[in-house]
Amino acid sequence: MSDERNGQRRRFAAQEKVAVLRQHLVEKAPVSEVCDQHGLNPTAFYRWQKEFFENGAAAFEGRWNRIDDARGEQDNTISRPNGSRLCGDATCQG
Repeated sequence: MSDERNGQRRRFAAQEKVAVLRQHLVEKAPVSEVCDQHGLNPTAFYRWQKEFFENGAAAFEGRWNRIDDARGEQDNTISRPNGSRLCGDATCQG
């Protein structure tokens, strides 16, 4: 709930922001309902959503870096089910 009535603004942690966005994006709750439930201004909700999508790729980039670090490799190739390998944006030769 928001404390703006008391002159204080609530700060949401990153995990709380994701949970709020999830209510709308996954559970299909209307934005107005989600914002009312959390005492959130819809403008803030849409700003969070914009930031979430603009920075979403970082979640996947970090995953590959952690896997590579665990293997001790810097190999950025991906093996496909058909046996070919994917190197960055192109299929590997050989």
